[in-house]
Amino acid sequence: MTQLLTRLFPQQQQALELLKQGETELNMYRNVSGECGSNNEILSGLLDKYFNPAVQMAPNLQLPLILRSKVLAEMGCFKDARADSQKAHSLNQCNKRGIVSEKLVGWMEQMKMKDRCKVQEFKQQINSALACITNSNASICSLANQLPSTINQVTLEDFNCSICLDTMMEPITVPCGHTCCRACLVDAMDHSSVCALCRTTLPPMGHVLTRSMDIPISNLLIKLFNKPIMPTKIQIPQQWVPLYECPLMFPNSTASFHISEARHRVMIKRCIETNRRFGCILPPHAGVNVNHGTIVQITKFEPLLSCDIISTVDGNLPRYVVEVQGVARFRIDRVEFTDAGYHKALVTRIEDIDYDTVPNWEPSCLENMVGQARQFVTQLLNSIPTTARLHFERKFGKMPASPYEFSFWLAEFLPLNPYILYQLLPLNTVCARMQLLCKWLQEACNQQCPPCNQPNPSNLPACNPNM
Repeated sequence: MTQLLTRLFPQQQQALELLKQGETELNMYRNVSGECGSNNEILSGLLDKYFNPAVQMAPNLQLPLILRSKVLAEMGCFKDARADSQKAHSLNQCNKRGIVSEKLVGWMEQMKMKDRCKVQEFKQQINSALACITNSNASICSLANQLPSTINQVTLEDFNCSICLDTMMEPITVPCGHTCCRACLVDAMDHSSVCALCRTTLPPMGHVLTRSMDIPISNLLIKLFNKPIMPTKIQIPQQWVPLYECPLMFPNSTASFHISEARHRVMIKRCIETNRRFGCILPPHAGVNVNHGTIVQITKFEPLLSCDIISTVDGNLPRYVVEVQGVARFRIDRVEFTDAGYHKALVTRIEDIDYDTVPNWEPSCLENMVGQARQFVTQLLNSIPTTARLHFERKFGKMPASPYEFSFWLAEFLPLNPYILYQLLPLNTVCARMQLLCKWLQEACNQQCPPCNQPNPSNLPACNPNM
């Protein structure tokens, strides 16, 4: 699909590639600085390198103008930012994105002026503008009427899915820009969380399940080749997984286990021979109903042939040392015994829901909580010796850029009772997890150093815990 768009719209495609690189560097800058818009020299360099050339290459696209408007607003150039937003709206008045961008610029300006009353007014205006955003038939018809003359070169093979290599059914486009069938992408994400073409990390599966179909691609298939597109609702089926009691695991967490019990040796042998997956759950505990866990993938295993080998229902088996990585969370629906003596469970995977489907959620709430937590961790790491900081990074890795990954990464090293951290597993939004994490951070700070100058994770806007 990228090759098709490059042939039809080479300048626009080149501009989008520039924007993608610019957004990557902008996110890296924000992660390092801990907060947005603190160094105008760096932001100005990003404007000159990426966003200004993108606007010049594709003056009729909304996205370059909207992204440049956001960077200008972070620099405090609100007049220029507002002009870009207004021009973006004039290019396509059907989707209202330009209006939303202009309201956001005004909101950032009022935030800078500390005028809270005006902030509330702008928030209401933004919500009203967001309600107007729709997949307008007028904009789709306008696109169809403006197809370039090179459209005659397009063949049905140009619309093949990059995974199944057949004509796309219910095409969706992921953030990296590649398009494929929804069902194919869901199946592929069960094995890998990166794009099959460019290896870019994909959003959580819940986002893919609820993401709207790519309307322009669907309409091109209908208009050019008379291929009907039927939206389908895909659900992740229940599955049986072996259960293993161990310390708390989260998605992307890593651990090593020494498997010595006979029943667990059989379990690991069967996992290795099939999909290399099993479920990790906490041991039973008084007052805690442990019915959620994490599916892990065996990334490396080694049979210890020099140790004791015992007889099992699957023959003589050695001990195993296995390394695993968390894949996804699950809810236990039913538990049964196996012939080898270990438990297996019928489970339902838990995926984060897409925020587009959540009414009345505030992006600023999540952004502020993640920003405060990042600042807290950054100051904490800067306060410890270099050797300790390097050991921390080797054990837990660097701070993830994705809020989804960050919420689990932060929980992994918090020195809290695992049965307290267990409360994070059932939550299906980043916002709900971050609210709980910020609450725990503040409680720990108050208990250990009441007058400390650490960032206060509780000084955040109220957020609906059900989100």
